[in-house]
Amino acid sequence: AVSGHVSQVVASTAEPPEKMVWFNVRKEPVVYINGSPLSPRDPAELHKNLNLQASVDQTNYLEQCLAGITQTAVDAAGGVLKVHKDTLFCENPLEREEDVVELKAEKIASLQDVLAELKETVHPNLEYTRLPANEERAPAEFCFDMMTDKLKSIPAAVPCVFSDQIGRGRTTNA
Repeated sequence: AVSGHVSQVVASTAEPPEKMVWFNVRKEPVVYINGSPLSPRDPAELHKNLNLQASVDQTNYLEQCLAGITQTAVDAAGGVLKVHKDTLFCENPLEREEDVVELKAEKIASLQDVLAELKETVHPNLEYTRLPANEERAPAEFCFDMMTDKLKSIPAAVPCVFSDQIGRGRTTNA
């Protein structure tokens, strides 16, 4: 998923860009299992993202730990992990139905791991920045400050990708 987006951006320019910036607009940690993003949920509110009160560095560290914990759980369960998935997308979380799926986990990685691999194999000048925005709300002022500081430090021709993996709320505001 992420590699396809990076390749698509590279292919959309006349010449491969010298640099590319990936803005992750998710506030919660994400782990990639077999290339698909999954994030932990409160068992009482499976349809809501976690609302963590942590710094960017703490969230990035938590994401790395989550990948390790997930790998340990998969190893203990014989390579299989149970995950909750929505059967259909519904705007109203109360109308969503879920299914518990057993997933054969062949590859587990954090977003930082995925982007580091892409930096080695596809785009050596790929940079990563987390803008911890709440879902369905305007980003906090410090998120705009982080984004502005980053954008001021790069040429205007540098492609920037804003991703929250869903394409609603947060990226609409970014």
